[in-house]
Amino acid sequence: DWDRVRGFRRVVLKELAKVPYGETTTYGELAARVGRGKAARAVGAAVGRNPWPVIIPCHRVVGAGGKMVGFGHGIDAKRTLLAFEGRSAGNATACPKNRQNG
Repeated sequence: DWDRVRGFRRVVLKELAKVPYGETTTYGELAARVGRGKAARAVGAAVGRNPWPVIIPCHRVVGAGGKMVGFGHGIDAKRTLLAFEGRSAGNATACPKNRQNG
C-alpha cells in the first residue's frame, strides 16, 4: 500500500522496485534515475526507511564502486542476499542503462 510512504521516499522506492533480480545500482545512480543526481545521501535515507525490504529490494543498492554499505539488516545479510541472486561483493555492478527506465 503506497499510502504508507510519501514524496521523495515514494519516488525513490518505486524506482528501486525496478532494479531487476540479480542486478544492483548505486545510491548515486538511483538519485540520477529519480532526477536528483546530487542527492545520493537523501536516496540512502529514503532506502533506509524502506517499509517493505522483502518486496522493495533495498539490498540491491550499493555504494560507489560496488562497496557494500548501508543495509539495516547488516552487511553480511546484504552480501548473502546478493550472492543468492548471483552477485558477489566484488561483482556488484549497476543496472544496465537499457533497463534503468523499464
